[in-house]
Amino acid sequence: MILLFTYGTLKSGFCNAHINTGERVPGRYRTRDRLPFYLMNDGHVPCVILQPGDGHPVMGELYRASPEALAAMDRLERIGEAGGYTRATVELERVNGKAPEFVTADIYVRLPADVQPGEQRSEWLSEYTLEHEVKFVW
Repeated sequence: MILLFTYGTLKSGFCNAHINTGERVPGRYRTRDRLPFYLMNDGHVPCVILQPGDGHPVMGELYRASPEALAAMDRLERIGEAGGYTRATVELERVNGKAPEFVTADIYVRLPADVQPGEQRSEWLSEYTLEHEVKFVW
């Protein structure tokens, strides 16, 4: 099993949740580092850029994913394809527990070199909500 942090359409209740067959870890989590998190281009695609120090801590959900579940999500996120995402490792903090709890997990990101200058972006986000998703288009 691999721990996977989701922050966008793979979260429970969102449009690609059916592809995420991982087991949800109870609690709310956020990245320990601030990361730039945008809605990208005309499709309002949620996207975290792996550039620690910029942006905000990103809120999301944590899952235990089997290799099969991870493979399905990797296909959705186009891992290894031009314009696709990269899977990286981040430190997370559970934010709704009595005592701080820290964990390391994988996350889907774009690398700074993969983001084109002038590529359309929203303001920085800290959390992807259902209000954002109504504008989402692949």
